[in-house]
Amino acid sequence: MRNFTVSTTQDGGWWVFVIHELGCVGQMKYRSEVRSEARLLAALWLDVQPGEINIGRVRYMRAHWSKVLP
Repeated sequence: MRNFTVSTTQDGGWWVFVIHELGCVGQMKYRSEVRSEARLLAALWLDVQPGEINIGRVRYMRAHWSKVLP
């Protein structure tokens, strides 16, 4: 199982998130969906099953989304 850290911040009505270890970015309408969407994005990025991905820590930031990007 691969472990990843995610940071997320709100931008208008959307939650923008980055998976730091992969350098990829996604967005969701609801904060409660960030962890599951990050798991799916990482699985697609790595071409593995979502069950092989663990999103450990999700850091909620107050900074503008451009400050969260790698």
